[in-house]
Amino acid sequence: MMLFDVAIGLLILYFVWKIILLYLRTLEIKQVCDRYVFITGCDTGFGYLLARSLDAKGVNVIAGCLTEKGSRNLKKEASSRIKTVQLDVTDKKSVERAFELTKQYVGDKGLWGLVNNAGIMLNFCPAEWTPLKDYETESKVNLFGTIDMSLTFLPLLRMSRGRRELLGSGVTTHTIEPGGFNTNIANESKFLKILKTAYVRSDTERQNFYGGKISSYIFFVIKWYGVFINTKPQKVVDVMAHALLAKHSKNSYAVGLDATLFFGFLSWFPEWLVDRLLGWPAPDGHLCSELQNIANKKN
Repeated sequence: MMLFDVAIGLLILYFVWKIILLYLRTLEIKQVCDRYVFITGCDTGFGYLLARSLDAKGVNVIAGCLTEKGSRNLKKEASSRIKTVQLDVTDKKSVERAFELTKQYVGDKGLWGLVNNAGIMLNFCPAEWTPLKDYETESKVNLFGTIDMSLTFLPLLRMSRGRRELLGSGVTTHTIEPGGFNTNIANESKFLKILKTAYVRSDTERQNFYGGKISSYIFFVIKWYGVFINTKPQKVVDVMAHALLAKHSKNSYAVGLDATLFFGFLSWFPEWLVDRLLGWPAPDGHLCSELQNIANKKN
């Protein structure tokens, strides 16, 4: 009976702590008007929306835009407080110029947050249909661009707050893990274009190997992805803002039903079972109808 009482007591304490934690998550920092946040990839998508959202809250936003057009569009929709910087995260000199401009903007206040949002997606097809240069291009933006921005801007973050290895100085890191959201980087038409282009530039042997049941399966996934993809990217932006402005923010945020439920649910199963559930069908050497139309046009 005593063990049962202890278990009930621990369960009650757990739920009380959860309620307290939910309340603590609602608390935001005050005086955001003296906070500076740098965001990469602000031409479109999450970065564009986040820049506008933080600007509306009174945060001093420094938006890194790849193009002048992106910079102009953002300035039209934001307040006069927002600053834009033309930035290519794959270009070291561009990153350094952005850093020098940011130093001028923030002065001795430092940088409250750096949002490494810039990213591209070139691959949505069998690996053997994807040339090495595509992997290199993605890595330059998504991986090395993030690393370069983080290393370059760390001195400004240390002046304010920052990352886990600098925990003693108040530096923290937060990861956003969105599921499928309809943006320029991920949408049905783009996935279809990637798959069809990859097929055309592949050699005959690889076309035949992956062009049947495997490609039919991928087309099916794209179709249903387009049906269930989340059309409200503001949800991702809201958790980005929470990570930046909450007094007790989370270390990581999974956003979207597919990220929180589907993939979260699959994580409970052994890997061999997940592989069986999500794995591609066996190749059959016959082109699926979607690719057969492309082959007929070529001939």
